[in-house]
Amino acid sequence: MFRYTTTLHKIRSMDQKIRIVCGGSSAGKTFAILPEMVNYCITYKNILASVVSESMPHLRRGAIRDFENIMKDTGRWIRSHWNKTTSTYTFSNGSVLEFFSADQPDRLRGARRQILFINECNNISMEAFNQLAIRTQSKQNVINAIVFLDYNPVGSFWIDKVSKDIHAEFLRVTYRDNESVSPDVIDFFKQREEWAKTDAYWENWVKVFVNGQQGQLMGAIFDNYTKIKTTTLDTLIDNDEVELLGRGIDFGFSKDPVAVSEVWKKEGVKGNRDTLYLRELIYQTETLNSELYDELKERDIHTRDNLYVADSAEPKSIRELSRYGLRIKGVKKGKDSINWGINLLKEHELVVDESSHNLVSEMDNYKWQTNRGGDVLNKPEDKWNHLLDSIRYIVMDRIEFNNDKAPSVSF
Repeated sequence: MFRYTTTLHKIRSMDQKIRIVCGGSSAGKTFAILPEMVNYCITYKNILASVVSESMPHLRRGAIRDFENIMKDTGRWIRSHWNKTTSTYTFSNGSVLEFFSADQPDRLRGARRQILFINECNNISMEAFNQLAIRTQSKQNVINAIVFLDYNPVGSFWIDKVSKDIHAEFLRVTYRDNESVSPDVIDFFKQREEWAKTDAYWENWVKVFVNGQQGQLMGAIFDNYTKIKTTTLDTLIDNDEVELLGRGIDFGFSKDPVAVSEVWKKEGVKGNRDTLYLRELIYQTETLNSELYDELKERDIHTRDNLYVADSAEPKSIRELSRYGLRIKGVKKGKDSINWGINLLKEHELVVDESSHNLVSEMDNYKWQTNRGGDVLNKPEDKWNHLLDSIRYIVMDRIEFNNDKAPSVSF
């Protein structure tokens, strides 16, 4: 049964273009934003509204199911208006509500819309957000553009930058704002609050999923890095206080971006660890190798001198870039090379250029896999790792590993 909750009331009171809704589990964020989108579609003729998430399975399990239930509970569902193949609902006044995933690059650069809702926005990249947001535009004399973003604050990501936009407003909600939450859920949360008094894991869990506050990503791989201002790093480079190890390339095209990074090294003194300074150079999709080379050449006149280390699984791309004039080689891989590269990185003090937004997001969201019992496994998740993979290629190629965690194969 649809119910007008405090969460819905608070969201309905928001009036800026970018409406950021952060909250805990069972706060009813999605179930409050979707009715707002329906109301806009009913009120205004011939507008386009888009609901986007990380994948279509995620949408089918969540937002699409919630949308259908809301429409049925409010007596608005007309079965013939729903196109299951395209995941679109066409209202009687010509307005359309569409659902698609962020892993469809052609949709990210598709038609202009007036209303956008990115569900669990912490699971998509900043580049995807930018592509979607720039195509969310007002319809003259009809409706102003609106962007809804919701998420659970499991860790830091690009939302920290977006929230500073002069057209953005921020709302935090919890299950206490959702009058329709089940008593079983409330009891579940209260038990975890008791456990959190004596257990660090549950303390963090309650902070995020019960109270909707910023927590530490559970199983984070790089949980101890620092940031540096771009101007400060530029000064270190200009004063020859750091050495350029090289630049890394992780290839991609449509679903995954091509990611290019550079790594600078500063020797440690008096037994301290060496420091690696990490910077994002390129993070974009739909980029041909010729376009990539032109962009690298435009950024740096020394493309023929600086070493680029790339994913050896793309020999054709490596050879093509080499023919254009790039000094490039493929990284040598072996058994357990991913974990070896991660361990190698963690042997150093890591400092990230704060303007490298996609790299910061990857550092904050790259984590170890967990089993069903919540135990952390010694295997990283295969996402939030494009720039980090490019960095790993550099250090694997350029820095000797000096402990027993290195694989037995020859590199």
